[in-house]
Amino acid sequence: MLITTSKFSKIILANLIIALIFIAIVIPGIIYDKSNSFQAIDQNYYHLPQVEIFVKDSMDFGKLYPSKTATTPGYHLALSWVAKTFNHGQADANAFPVRLVNALFGLGLLLSVWWLIYLGGNNNIANSTYLVLPFLFSYQFLGSSIWVMTDNASLLWVTLTLLLLILPISLNRDHWTLSLAGIFASLAVFYRQTHIWLIVPTLLRLLKSSTKQFNGWLYLLALLPACLVLGYFLALWHGLLPPEFVSEHISKSKQINWTVLPFVSSLFAIFSLFYTGYLVRELKEIKASELYGMLIISLIIGLSLAILFPSNYDKAAGRYGGWLWILVKSLPTVQDRSILFLFLSPLGTVLMSLWYKVTTFNKNSNDLLILFSMIAWTIVGTSSMRTYQRYYEPLILITLAFLASRQMQYSKKSYLGSLILTGLMATISLQQILLE
Repeated sequence: MLITTSKFSKIILANLIIALIFIAIVIPGIIYDKSNSFQAIDQNYYHLPQVEIFVKDSMDFGKLYPSKTATTPGYHLALSWVAKTFNHGQADANAFPVRLVNALFGLGLLLSVWWLIYLGGNNNIANSTYLVLPFLFSYQFLGSSIWVMTDNASLLWVTLTLLLLILPISLNRDHWTLSLAGIFASLAVFYRQTHIWLIVPTLLRLLKSSTKQFNGWLYLLALLPACLVLGYFLALWHGLLPPEFVSEHISKSKQINWTVLPFVSSLFAIFSLFYTGYLVRELKEIKASELYGMLIISLIIGLSLAILFPSNYDKAAGRYGGWLWILVKSLPTVQDRSILFLFLSPLGTVLMSLWYKVTTFNKNSNDLLILFSMIAWTIVGTSSMRTYQRYYEPLILITLAFLASRQMQYSKKSYLGSLILTGLMATISLQQILLE
């Protein structure tokens, strides 16, 4: 794909605008430093203490280390080097260099999401910029940029992996593309072990390449690095988590956290409503008779998820953290089932099936890759008893922005939903950063 000088200038301008918006919000947020936010507590009680441990005593690979967080230690090791270099070995809450680097990871993530939308879609600069705005103003993203968290840093490697996987197949360069994707996926797992789900979209991309020419080495180069990283920590911890956090994140009965499924479906429903301007125009091309059976099945699945699994607000059960749980708390529940989820969960599965139908109708294999990525992430999330909104909101927003960018039938009015969602997200973020 050739980019003219004029278009390249417009791309740089678009990236500069969203970068400046990000900086204008995040840097004052770091300076203001409201200390009672959810992210601030996580930073001060978990992440910075973990950085301090590695500042004082570098990780000895092969030996169990004191763990203050439930994640793999890649990001904390990286920040410990920053603390040693710029902050005289300190990583306290006022460690500006450490927090600035954390913000830079957030900025890198934002720009990589823009490029994912742009390259994955129709190379429309304005459309990509409109579609990235809800993600930019999401508190889950901004909060993790202001305070030191592993969310954005690990998601940066995730997005870069996906960015490589959606590139057109080229037999001449696929070994380089997929090898680099394997390295990025391994870094994502090194920063947060739950991102092992990246092997799903990677495998889908490999299968797509194999239809033209099978290469066993590609499978090895793309899939092995992330598996080796996870395998190392499985052996070190004797499980998926550091020993200190097994009881906190895994229920005593070691049951699957099925609540994640109706929660993600409900969150997907809310966000997807703002992208219907892109979806509806594409659905007009599909015969109604092709939709009825699929819609009935998806409706039953979504309603079953909301009925079968508890969805009331319950801190002890890990069902809290985010504005959706606040809404659940304020509305009635029946037998530990949220009335809100009984409506939103089936709506979410219906909308998900419609997006799936549009992607298969248009034969957009990259759309399926991103959609299945979100589903894979959700399934992995059921292994933890914590159903925090910040675990799932970012990739849902990325998925919907990507799917919307791929649709050919849209008008300028389609942007309206994205802009309304941006305003709502900005309002929530302002309240969280300044007033909570």
